[in-house]
Amino acid sequence: MSRASDLPASDSLLQKPGFVRLWLSMSLTQLGGEITFLALPLTASLLLQATPFQMSLLIACELLPNVLFGLISGVLVDRIPGRWLVCSADLLRALALFLIPAAALTGYLSLPLLYGVAFVLGLGSIIGWPAYQTLILRQVGPEHAVAANGRITASDSLAQWVGPGVAGLLIQLVGAPVAMAADAISFVLSALLIRGLPKEHKTTQRAAIYCSQWFHEAHEGIRLIWCTAALRQAILIVAMWVLLRHVHLALIVIYLSRDLALAPWAIGALTSLGGAFSVVTAERMGRISGKWGIGPCLMLGLLLQVLSSALMALSGGLQMQAAVLIVLGLAYVTQGLSLPFIMVNYQSLQQLQAPPAALGRVIASAMFVTSLAAPLGAMAGGAAANDLDLPLIYGCVAVVGVVLLIAARYLAPQLLVRDTAGTNTGPLTLP
Repeated sequence: MSRASDLPASDSLLQKPGFVRLWLSMSLTQLGGEITFLALPLTASLLLQATPFQMSLLIACELLPNVLFGLISGVLVDRIPGRWLVCSADLLRALALFLIPAAALTGYLSLPLLYGVAFVLGLGSIIGWPAYQTLILRQVGPEHAVAANGRITASDSLAQWVGPGVAGLLIQLVGAPVAMAADAISFVLSALLIRGLPKEHKTTQRAAIYCSQWFHEAHEGIRLIWCTAALRQAILIVAMWVLLRHVHLALIVIYLSRDLALAPWAIGALTSLGGAFSVVTAERMGRISGKWGIGPCLMLGLLLQVLSSALMALSGGLQMQAAVLIVLGLAYVTQGLSLPFIMVNYQSLQQLQAPPAALGRVIASAMFVTSLAAPLGAMAGGAAANDLDLPLIYGCVAVVGVVLLIAARYLAPQLLVRDTAGTNTGPLTLP
């Protein structure tokens, strides 16, 4: 019989019950999240007749907790057992989501309620996600961090691949508000899975939460990132990627449905194509990054995003429908490939470089910094669309992306080194 140590990293993970629980938990909530991702705006738009400004408020409410509490959430993750935090965040989000179908059935559905639910969902995410990352590292160890993140990113990509179809069918059958009960149930099941993990013991550090050290503790993650060259440079690359990606996300539906007049099934097929490549690549990312290095993989992820924008621009100048679809397919493939190259390696680098006692603060601080690029990219894309053709905007984004790649070459030299994770020197230690 083969021992776990003799198995490939991705297979030996299945020998770890704690990781399997975490993996199943995250897979459930990722699939449920795809339902809410579609059902929440549909509820606002179709049932409550929300204006474009009100729709933007709904998005802003979900992003607001990261701005208000992003840094503080890292202190909580480092001072309170992750098992308790994830369970609490899951149950809080489940309760908020259950309020929507209850309000719809009793006639109390309103936009302020949706704003509140969106805020709670965002709050649960900024607490739950860093806590998940600390739990993953504790369950698999640094040697399996890349493989574990690859499995989780593959599940996320699979959810994005099949989730919209499942969500659409469920919404068609029971309506958007009631469909969100399925997401609520996924959070309840997730909490039950996490509850079965071994208990952690952080009682010696809990007192720090009640002292007047919140500001210092919250900014410790920023300081650790700044003092660690690999983390600092990785955040720069990821922020560039987030900026370019959100310009794309702000324009893609309008471009495909209005400018190119593609049918919904064609848009869905393109999305599924990109998702399929993302799933396969994420599953193999442990071997890829082991061969090429974490840093070069991050740079390649940014390059793939730039290439996707260039292909989108090229599709606007083609006359033959078949050629347009082929180029769009290539754009979606490169877009799908960029996701695991960025996310798997970025998360693994944080887990490998951050001191275990400050991992939550490092992850939360990184989320806070990189998430600031998302609204900037979306707003820039939306503003440019008022005056420019969308293919031209994609071309400009590709040019900006090339400039960012050149800048990254000089601003992030350590990411070009194969051993970016610093396995020889180890993680930075706390003073």
